Amino acid sequence: MSEEDFFSVPRTLTIKFSLVEESKKRTSDEIINEVLGALSDDEFVIPWCEKIEKIFLDENK
Repeated sequence: MSEEDFFSVPRTLTIKFSLVEESKKRTSDEIINEVLGALSDDEFVIPWCEKIEKIFLDENK
């Protein structure tokens, strides 16, 4: 796959959250913004990330 093909395909960034993290007064959106802020330094990730999928993991089960 060429680099051009790679960037033409829509991608989904999946971020998994524990419910414990949600309860620490930081919302999932705040955490996503931190992750995207860190990833944006890499310029390689953000341009093709058209969708962000949130998955919440219940660690109490």
